[in-house]
Amino acid sequence: MKRIFVFLIIILMLFIVGCKESEPEPPIIDTHETELIREESVEVTGPETEVIPEEIVITSDIKVNVLVEPSLMFDQVYDFNGGIAKVVLDDKYGFVNKFGEFVLPVEYDMFGDFHDGMAWALKGDKYGFIDTTGNLVIPLTYHYNGGGYERYDTIVDFSEGLAAVSIDGKCGFIDKTGELVIPAIYDGEFYKGEWSSYYPKFRDGFARVRILDHVNYESGYMHSYYKYGYINKSGEVTVPFEYDSLGNYFGYSINGITQAVKDGKSGLVDVAGNVVVPFVYEFILYFNGDLAYVYDHNIFPYNNGFYVNTDGVEVTAHEFSGNQWSSYIYEPAHGGLTIACRNEKFGCIDRDGNIVIPFEYDFIEYRSAGYFYCYNHWLSEVKGGCFDKNGNRVEYVDEVPYYEGVYVTIGDYDIPEFRHKYGFTDDDGNIAVPYIYDYALNFHGSLAWVQKDGLWGILEIVQ
Repeated sequence: MKRIFVFLIIILMLFIVGCKESEPEPPIIDTHETELIREESVEVTGPETEVIPEEIVITSDIKVNVLVEPSLMFDQVYDFNGGIAKVVLDDKYGFVNKFGEFVLPVEYDMFGDFHDGMAWALKGDKYGFIDTTGNLVIPLTYHYNGGGYERYDTIVDFSEGLAAVSIDGKCGFIDKTGELVIPAIYDGEFYKGEWSSYYPKFRDGFARVRILDHVNYESGYMHSYYKYGYINKSGEVTVPFEYDSLGNYFGYSINGITQAVKDGKSGLVDVAGNVVVPFVYEFILYFNGDLAYVYDHNIFPYNNGFYVNTDGVEVTAHEFSGNQWSSYIYEPAHGGLTIACRNEKFGCIDRDGNIVIPFEYDFIEYRSAGYFYCYNHWLSEVKGGCFDKNGNRVEYVDEVPYYEGVYVTIGDYDIPEFRHKYGFTDDDGNIAVPYIYDYALNFHGSLAWVQKDGLWGILEIVQ
């Protein structure tokens, strides 16, 4: 009886084991080979429902190639200019080409931006100049005086083929070979300050320079006073050194005319030295080529101002205001219109003082396409209208894309793999570069930097 009982137990155990072995095993999913279609998303249900796109599909007609995989170690990179880019490593600067190869080693203390095909280079306490191929074409010669809020230097960026340099405290001009073509006989203490600057640069064939007039000692401090004039590219004086102030903040004339101060009064002169508007006004805040913004007082805030045209005619009443920190006051007249402010509202007037765009807006911005964008609130993108130079309200006009028609965008997917990742789209929103990078800079020319896992790579537009 006992043997029969044991036999039955063994048969029962074998039956149970057999049933477990016959159950189907769950399928093994190879996540590397599974295709997920972006348009046909897979919905995962659970405590948190997440829609997972299959892949980032390239939909743009603009073709972008990975020129250099993210493999370059730099602390900072700058936009490409002429096929080369400034890079920083361990607080030292260098230049690389589009393949990430050094054209100037990372051993400089600073580089300037390119102007007129040249950029200054600083190493130790000496300045020189490089060209757009990265060659040091003007040796490290000119002394660096240090910096600060008001920056004092001994070199100025190139403009119209010439650059001002300071030699033993005197200013002259060199050409792109480094030859001193205008003798160093003018004041050479260059600076950029909050309210004024002295950075001699040629524009339209003329440059503002100055000479020391006299020195006073007041309250224990030495104060230097200068007289300003204009010279041409041959070094000839065209506006005599008889003005206490000449030119706008940058020293430029506009349409051959500029503001000036003489014997405490303000007026307008041209680059040939002729007086255009007599020196009868207390203060001219700015001149934009058509109109000068004038005051009968020189006391901040600059309210109750008025406009005078280049014929010397006062074309508006004394009811306008000027804001020293507003960029519009440094802009030239656009299409014959001047952006102006009256009773805390902005509008536009022509050179005769006629109102072309009404004074109804909190801010007006001129766009390069030739139109004025008017905003109902200057802190927002709320637009009040778009006008042409004739004051006609028109549809908003898009500007020509600056970045070759491809722009950095950030992935907006609700999954960790693509969240906050960078890619590129074209003007129509089509994807040109997938959202796979940790950071990216916009294209300049046909080249752009991208970053992944702390390393930099380079993309190139090929069509």
